[in-house]
Amino acid sequence: MFEKEIDRLYSLIIDRTIGKAEKISVKEVLAAEIPKPIQILIRVDIENKLEEEIKTKFINSRFNFSHPEVISLQNQINSILVLNYIFIRDEYLETIQDSIHLIFNYLIRPQWTLINYIYDNTNQVSSEQIMKILRMFGAYDYLKTLLSKIIKEKNIKYLTNDEFKSLIWKCDREYIRRKDGYQIANLTSAIYEYINYGTRNINAPINIKGLIKFFEDKNLLSISNRLNIELKRDVNEISLDDLGIILEDLRQNSGAFEAEPLQNVESKNLKSDIQKTQASEDELKISIAIEQNDADKTTFEPLENLISDEDKKRFIKKIFKKNEKDYQDAIDEINKMKTWKEASKYIDEIYILNDVDLYSPEAIKFTDITYRRFYPNLEK
Repeated sequence: MFEKEIDRLYSLIIDRTIGKAEKISVKEVLAAEIPKPIQILIRVDIENKLEEEIKTKFINSRFNFSHPEVISLQNQINSILVLNYIFIRDEYLETIQDSIHLIFNYLIRPQWTLINYIYDNTNQVSSEQIMKILRMFGAYDYLKTLLSKIIKEKNIKYLTNDEFKSLIWKCDREYIRRKDGYQIANLTSAIYEYINYGTRNINAPINIKGLIKFFEDKNLLSISNRLNIELKRDVNEISLDDLGIILEDLRQNSGAFEAEPLQNVESKNLKSDIQKTQASEDELKISIAIEQNDADKTTFEPLENLISDEDKKRFIKKIFKKNEKDYQDAIDEINKMKTWKEASKYIDEIYILNDVDLYSPEAIKFTDITYRRFYPNLEK
C-alpha cells in the first residue's frame, strides 16, 4: 500500500545518517533530521538492551545497586553508553528497515501492532514488560498515557492477550467519545507527517486505504464505511483538512463516534478478575477524567519566559553550537514535559550529544532555570 513511501523514507534516512560509512553511533542518529518516531524506537530499544545486560551482569552481586546515588550515577552512565552505542553498517541498515515498517504498522494500526508486538508467541506478559514496550512507540501519547496510568493505579502485575486487547480498546473508545470530527481527523496527523516526512508539505493527501485501516483498527466502522464511499467515487487520496470536514459532517448527521464492540475476545476472559486486571467502563471514565484534570492543573511557565535575551544568546552559543533551531526545538520539547525527572534526562542527553561541559556556567544555569520551571515556589 505504501511501498513507494517506505522506500523513499528508507533512502532519506540512510542518506541523512550513515550514508556510505561503515558504522554510526546512536548519538549521530539522534542528531540527524529523520522522523522522530524512528529515533525514539532506536534509542529506547538500545536502552532496553543495555538494561537487560546490566541486570544479567549484576544479578548475583552483593553490592547495593538500588542505592539512590548509585541509581542516579548509573542513569548518567547509561545515557552515555546508549548514545555512544555503535551500529555496524549491516546491523544499522537492517535496524532502519525493520524500524520503518514497525512504525508504519503502529501508525496505521496501533492496537493491532501493540497487541502483536507485546504478545509475540505468548499469552501473558508482565506489566513491566508492557511499559517498556510502550516507550518504544513515539506517537499516540494519549493511548500510552492511559494504558500506563491504569496499569499503575490498579497495580496490575500481568495481563493476558485478551485482557490487554479489551483494555486498549476501552481506552480508545472512551477517548474518542469526547472528540468531534476535526479532532478525530487530527489523530491521523502522525500518519501524514510520517508518510510525507522530508517533503514540502507534510499534510499532503495520502492513500485513503491506510486511513480506513486506521479506523478499522479502532472499530470505528461508521468512519471506515464512510471513507469506503470515497473510494467507490474514485477518490483514492485525501488531505487532512478534507478528512476533518468529512468526519465532522458524519458526526453531525449520525451522532457521536462510537467504537463497535470487540467480537473476537471471549466474554469469560473479559469478566475474569476485573478488579485486578482491567478497568471497568466507569473506572476507565474516572481515570480519563483524572488524567484530563491533572493535565489542566499541571501547567508550568513556558521555559522561554524564564530565560533572558542575554542568557538565550549564551545558551545557543555554548550549549547548542550556535544553532538557534536546535535551541528552540529543545525549549519546545521541555515545555511539553510534566516532570523535572523527564526534563533532567533530556537535558543530560543534550549535553552529551553536544559535548557540553556539565559544570560550565552555561550548563549549570540552563539546568537551574529549567529546574525552577518545575518548582517555581522553591526559594531561588
